[in-house]
Amino acid sequence: MPTGGEMKWELAKEGDGMTHISEQAPPARAVGLPVALSGEPAGREFQVVPLRGLPVVGLVLVGLILTVATNRLWAIDAFHVIGGAMWTALD
Repeated sequence: MPTGGEMKWELAKEGDGMTHISEQAPPARAVGLPVALSGEPAGREFQVVPLRGLPVVGLVLVGLILTVATNRLWAIDAFHVIGGAMWTALD
C-alpha cells in the first residue's frame, strides 16, 4: 500500500474480475421500445399545473388576504373549514 495517504488506481484489463459485465446497452430503437420511450418528443404536451386554474388560485389568495386584513371571524372560519376539507380530500 502506498504511504502518505495516496492511493494508486489501475485500470482493469480484459479478463480481470468482472470487466465483462460492463457492456453498453443497445439504443432504444434497436430494442423496439415505443416512440414515447425512445427519447423523441411526444405529440401532446403534458402540463403539471393547468394554466387555466391559475386565475382561480389568484382570486382565492386575494380573498384570503382580504379576509385576514378585515379580520372577519366568519370569513376566517370559512377559509379554515374549506382548507381543511381540501386537505382531507387530497390526503
